[in-house]
Amino acid sequence: MAFKMRRFLEPVWVRGHEASARTDGEAIADIPSQFTCGRTSLFVCRVLQRKGYDAAWINGVPRRAVDGPEEGLYGFLNAEQWESHAWVECAGWIIDITADQFAAPAVIVAPADDPRYGKQLRDTALPRFVAAREQAVSDIWPEWLLFERTATCTSGTGTSPATPPEIRNIAADHR
Repeated sequence: MAFKMRRFLEPVWVRGHEASARTDGEAIADIPSQFTCGRTSLFVCRVLQRKGYDAAWINGVPRRAVDGPEEGLYGFLNAEQWESHAWVECAGWIIDITADQFAAPAVIVAPADDPRYGKQLRDTALPRFVAAREQAVSDIWPEWLLFERTATCTSGTGTSPATPPEIRNIAADHR
């Protein structure tokens, strides 16, 4: 399911980057998932919750400004430093479908104590950004429902045999 969600979101991310480039003059991100982890993780969380999973949106912000001092070991630890990031936790597992923006695998399903992840207990985003994230998910939801009905399933999960069955289902490669 994680790969299926990513496959659905990749063109959505590109459209979003293109729209930002047109309206704000921003450069289009080199990696489609770049700058999308908040809304993407909210989307993943909602998909899982609607399928009956107890999923939670999690984030970590190590500093309040790009060049500011680190406030803690929060976010995603890339090869050099902690980066602001959001992901989903479900049944003691991390589900992250935007980790490739940090030169990590595109989809990570790992135990919740994975040392690359440092979570905060609160969302540090301003209310207008929280609302924009929620609106972005609502805007694509009808498209997701259509995609979900038409996609087919193949084998392959990208998880280890020790992964609980319910998490193997989430990580399954659905096409």
